[in-house]
Amino acid sequence: MLENRLKAYVLFGGIDPANDLAGATDRFAGAGFVIAATTHLTDKLREVAHVVLPVGTFAESAGTFVNVEGRWQS
Repeated sequence: MLENRLKAYVLFGGIDPANDLAGATDRFAGAGFVIAATTHLTDKLREVAHVVLPVGTFAESAGTFVNVEGRWQS
């Protein structure tokens, strides 16, 4: 998706173009439409995204999370 310029992109997750997609922001800037669903909004993402949808982190969702020590956290 980064080698060939596309008309539209859908980005999902913890997206920070400065770190996660270094060097790819020029691809998004030339796209006709960019949708980003993310937990945070950086200045770089604000520059390239046409629509930004907020998503919750694992800590904001109901349920149980098992951490790296194997402990359950509700």
